[in-house]
Amino acid sequence: TATYPATVTAGHLLYGSATNVVSGLAMITKGSIPVGNGTVPAALAVGSNGAFPVADSGATTGITWMLPGTATVATAETTTSGVYTDLATSGPAVTKTIGASGMALVTVSAKLENNTLGAFAIMSYGVTGATTSAAADTRALYINEAIAGSPVARMSFTKLHTGLTAGSNTFTAKYRVTAGTGTFTDRDIIVLPL
Repeated sequence: TATYPATVTAGHLLYGSATNVVSGLAMITKGSIPVGNGTVPAALAVGSNGAFPVADSGATTGITWMLPGTATVATAETTTSGVYTDLATSGPAVTKTIGASGMALVTVSAKLENNTLGAFAIMSYGVTGATTSAAADTRALYINEAIAGSPVARMSFTKLHTGLTAGSNTFTAKYRVTAGTGTFTDRDIIVLPL
């Protein structure tokens, strides 16, 4: 035989325990979500505006609210470096806490050009903090100057970055060319922890 509460409070969610006791979980706070915490149901408070829930085995309720991070450097700057480097104004960079999944969606975008026919202007990103990962062509945005005097192209590239170490990670845009001078304008980076 189950034991029921003498009264039921408005806005409560009823649940039963293994010992046949029915209890109430307050669900009156706007945006609260009922979740399991391993023993009894719990109310997960609403996240910040724009946040989305992400499964996180390290969190008490198994769910964490995540916000995307974004940064922009608008200034047109150049490099002649054949290896990944910072421009005069480094970045842009975003620091985000990565959860137990070790994953984030990372988008880089910019207006790119190169003044040398057949040469590439390349934008990637490196990761520092809990994870150390150098910028790489496998997660790069690039343009090939195929026609002399061709127009600047505005482009973006998104990568599901896996294998990140949980904790605070900084994602910083890096740049290189295969020859000539690369120009990068309106540079953006967006990071969505998953």
